Amino acid sequence: SRHQQVSDDALLADLHRLREDLGRVPTATDVVEAGNHGIATYQRRFGSWSEALEAAGLETEPDRPSDDELLADLHRLHDERDKVPSLLDVRDAGQYTEKQYRNRFGSWREALDAAGFDADRGPTDEELLAELHRLSDDLEKRPSMNDMTDHGAYGCTTYQRRFGSWSAATAKAFDETED
Repeated sequence: SRHQQVSDDALLADLHRLREDLGRVPTATDVVEAGNHGIATYQRRFGSWSEALEAAGLETEPDRPSDDELLADLHRLHDERDKVPSLLDVRDAGQYTEKQYRNRFGSWREALDAAGFDADRGPTDEELLAELHRLSDDLEKRPSMNDMTDHGAYGCTTYQRRFGSWSAATAKAFDETED
């Protein structure tokens, strides 16, 4: 039947296929997006995602945190701050960088989702404005909507919803009075 249990070898072979396709050790997200088997199957069969990688001989590189470690740090921040962690919290007190979360999960929002947090809670105004400042420091110019889309933590529509328009958001961030 099609419910026949997939063999360990088939599971591990698919990890090797992903490794070849991606040119790097696959992440849990890669398995969800491009794998032939569910991530839960790997976790159930091998005990955890990192143990599945180990069984496949694809240990994550030592300088790269595992998905579990990244998510555990989000939970630690959540417990310490008693709220869904923001990018500010990560910058301020996180063990890992937002870039590591982005590279691993595709976006900050997907990292929050993976950690089981409600990403729809949305950032505070303070967090939105701080992200404009960070981007402006990185780019050494006032960020445009394209800059935010390409490099920013939040979507432009979030700014438009919250501040009425993109220009109103940037005006507020850079303390300009709109005449």
